[in-house]
Amino acid sequence: MKYCKKVLSVVLSLLLVFGTATVGSAGLSAYALYDGERIVGTVDMTDEGAPVSAAAGETTVKVTNCESEITTAYKESRSFDFEAENLPEGAAVHVYCNGEDRGESTSLYISSPTENYTVEAKVIDRDGSVIAESGAIRVHVKNGFFDRLKAFCKETVDGILDVVTSFFVLILFKLFGKTSLFD
Repeated sequence: MKYCKKVLSVVLSLLLVFGTATVGSAGLSAYALYDGERIVGTVDMTDEGAPVSAAAGETTVKVTNCESEITTAYKESRSFDFEAENLPEGAAVHVYCNGEDRGESTSLYISSPTENYTVEAKVIDRDGSVIAESGAIRVHVKNGFFDRLKAFCKETVDGILDVVTSFFVLILFKLFGKTSLFD
């Protein structure tokens, strides 16, 4: 165990020294700071490749399933998941869409958007003070004429397929004398 800690310490030190130069190609986003006995904090890499330190025990909240700026298709539903660390007792994660509090949760589902929107999460303590923020995730919805036409055609085809499938299942039930799947 003693050797494992030393090897981990050396590896983390090397990442600290060489990680900032290769952050783009290595895909490194965060790593732990280790003092030889325990993890004392984490270092997150910003877009510029410079490390940003977070003290051990500091409350943080971040999005786990997307980047800070994304583009989606017209009416493309999307789910956002947030993760909070070191949440103090009595504090809660609240999710926001376009600055509007959508309640206490660690996930947010946006259904069929037609306009650009922003999503973020905040950790709020008992007094209503904001302890930590995830930062805004900007979502650009493609809503040009052809994007809307494509969405309309997809919805129409999906509707027609649903009707055809229903008739096909009904015909099969009639052929085999069944009234439901469980007969």
